[in-house]
Amino acid sequence: MDHAQKRTRQRRLLKLLEANPLMNDEELARSLSVSVSTVRLDRALLNVPELRERMREMAEKTSGPLSAMKRGALFGELLGLELGQWGLSLLTPDHEMITNEEGTIGGHYLYAQAATLALASVEGGIATIESARIRYVRSIFPLERCIARSKVGIHKDDRTVVSVRTRIRDEDVFIGRFIIMFASNEQN
Repeated sequence: MDHAQKRTRQRRLLKLLEANPLMNDEELARSLSVSVSTVRLDRALLNVPELRERMREMAEKTSGPLSAMKRGALFGELLGLELGQWGLSLLTPDHEMITNEEGTIGGHYLYAQAATLALASVEGGIATIESARIRYVRSIFPLERCIARSKVGIHKDDRTVVSVRTRIRDEDVFIGRFIIMFASNEQN
């Protein structure tokens, strides 16, 4: 029975890291209700590198060109990208991004991260956001690591739908659906 629990826990660990590859050992331990040393042992047995190494590997994989925009135009740090499929971005807001008396970060920062990640994720040349449906789930505070993951959906004519979900640990904080429109090759 103990061996079955261990395999189940290790599968959960892999699922958590698949959903959020930037979770540290403490966050994983909290989510799995185990000690940090148990998480480290499981990671070692599963050949899952520590957070710093995972981040380095993701950055190396992302060194390719961006299709619809320049890398410098991204809001947040690009961690992973497969053009036409998905993207992954990290934003750690600082105290200068506080916009109200409650000490929370302005929603426009989350929107900027999601919108630029959506544009970076599509293939097909020069693109712009035609429309967006967004939802802020909760306020965020300085130094909370916001991980945005994009998923490129259907492509029809000169438009592509991209969904972006931003999470802190295992909690959604922003959800967006963007319709990306590609510029016509014809000059008016």
